Amino acid sequence: MMSVNSAHARESQPLGDGTWRALTLINRGEHGVLVWAGRLRADALRLEADDVVSTDYVQRETVSFMSWDDAIDYFRGREFEPLLAEALATARRRDAVSRPY
Repeated sequence: MMSVNSAHARESQPLGDGTWRALTLINRGEHGVLVWAGRLRADALRLEADDVVSTDYVQRETVSFMSWDDAIDYFRGREFEPLLAEALATARRRDAVSRPY
């Protein structure tokens, strides 16, 4: 489990309606991880991961997992798989910075 509160990733280009495909991970500690995956409003692009809230998504899927393996399995082969990998990599980098030893 990551020690940071959240991680976020979005695609580099908007969708045709001006929204962005995005994914947000929320660390719930011993309760696992919550994932929002969907279409992020354009006005939420500048938000830090900890500031993204569910209403920043115009359409989202909300799923909860007890382990990272479950989340990775769930998104494997789906359109959000690359975003999950990116968000996890971001979380690992942030963890390394906050806990250098």
